[in-house]
Amino acid sequence: MSQTVDAILRENVFPGNTSTFSELKEYVARGHIIGFTGAGVSVPVFPTGGEREELKKIIATIRIKRDLRKDHPGERDVSKVVGKLEEQEYFDKVPRDVVPPTEAT
Repeated sequence: MSQTVDAILRENVFPGNTSTFSELKEYVARGHIIGFTGAGVSVPVFPTGGEREELKKIIATIRIKRDLRKDHPGERDVSKVVGKLEEQEYFDKVPRDVVPPTEAT
């Protein structure tokens, strides 16, 4: 990886970023994720149900790598963490301004 990418990932501050970034590049290479760049580009505001489930898995994987310092969490670990995050309503905490108008009113 280039020095610029290494500086952005800050592995020394956020352990697991480098391996997570490598996995993300593999997803992009396989066509599972389409990368967008530019001002204001982020995760889709209203992802599909399938995309939402995949995003939950990515978030859980990052949490496992950072919090538990596991480089290669298995599907079972990821499922457990997704379940715990769902119990805490982690994924339901959406700022009101990104809720579709039909649901916000």
